[in-house]
Amino acid sequence: MHICLVFAGTEDGGMETHVVELAEMLSIRHQISVIAHQAHRKRFQKRIRFLSIDLDRWRFNPNLKRGINALLREIKPDVIHAHGRKAGHIIGSIKNKQKVPTVLSLHNPANASRIAKSFDTVIGVSSSVLTNLRHDNAIVVFNGRG
Repeated sequence: MHICLVFAGTEDGGMETHVVELAEMLSIRHQISVIAHQAHRKRFQKRIRFLSIDLDRWRFNPNLKRGINALLREIKPDVIHAHGRKAGHIIGSIKNKQKVPTVLSLHNPANASRIAKSFDTVIGVSSSVLTNLRHDNAIVVFNGRG
């Protein structure tokens, strides 16, 4: 299975570290691609296909959406897994063009019900993240830290 992880962070925080660790573990059994800011390229092993795009732009920037959509068309993943609200906004807005299952992982408790509704599955990294979320297929998957 080919899984594409997408995240928009430019820092080296908890979400970014989680995506790096998730990509490494998934790459043992699956083909993994990551779409992220160029600043993160060096954090991923060679067996993980890294595609960079300038994610410093506004999440509603049509050129950013077109760029990510083009990368997704090029790599043809079986599943798209967005991490965080910004990546969720972007992937949620182009989901219908991809026609593959989508997953959104939320890493903080800010209400993301509007973003989440366009995803097939929503994961919260703790139960408090999903407290105010309305989604039929929302689950908690602890990230193992803490």
